[in-house]
Amino acid sequence: MPWPAHTVLIAADRLVLAEGLAATLGKEYTIVGQVHVLEQLRSAVERSTPDVVILDISFHGESSLRELKQLTADPAMASRFVVLTGLESPALASAAFDAGAMAFLQKGSGVHELRMAIEAAM
Repeated sequence: MPWPAHTVLIAADRLVLAEGLAATLGKEYTIVGQVHVLEQLRSAVERSTPDVVILDISFHGESSLRELKQLTADPAMASRFVVLTGLESPALASAAFDAGAMAFLQKGSGVHELRMAIEAAM
């Protein structure tokens, strides 16, 4: 069964991660952009209005949860957020959901799990 054609913005500080996600997800979703600097996240989301943002939890050692909380608190924000992390931490997952994430996924997860997280976020 094909996945619906949702639009996705990828926000990750590591170019290899972002490009890998774009190449993998671009086969089934419309990739509307990539963000590699946390300070550019809000403007990229507002400009591209993606259905889903894949958000790395760490940008050059800085947590993206504060920005996530600000974005999801904005009533005009329609995008949903899937948070990725390299850490296994229930407390971190809880903090991500508290900040407004719709799904939380470890970077070691497979493509199928990532697709499921995108669909769950929608």
